[in-house]
Amino acid sequence: MKALYVKSGSVLAILSLLIAFGGSLPQAAQAGDEPQICGPRDIIIQRLSARFEERQSAVGMTNGGSLVELFVSPNGTWTFVHTNGNGITCLLAAGEDWEPTIQETTSVAPTAS
Repeated sequence: MKALYVKSGSVLAILSLLIAFGGSLPQAAQAGDEPQICGPRDIIIQRLSARFEERQSAVGMTNGGSLVELFVSPNGTWTFVHTNGNGITCLLAAGEDWEPTIQETTSVAPTAS
């Protein structure tokens, strides 16, 4: 899979095109004719926030130690990203109409008196 490292000025344009055409990066990667969108994590996250109002909704670590995150906006746009150990973040997929299916709750275990 090819990776395209982008400068901060072009991240917004690429993200806009990706969302506008409803593209999915896994499909592009399978096709082999489109590069994956990657860049420094702080720039990618800032652009997701500024352009789409997306905020981190979920986070996890892969078995290999990489970070995976889901960003979601109040109007339903979403982006799934992967960050390697060097801080390079790549978009895995993006779309619209995100709907959470699990209501997460915070519970506090009772303390012993």
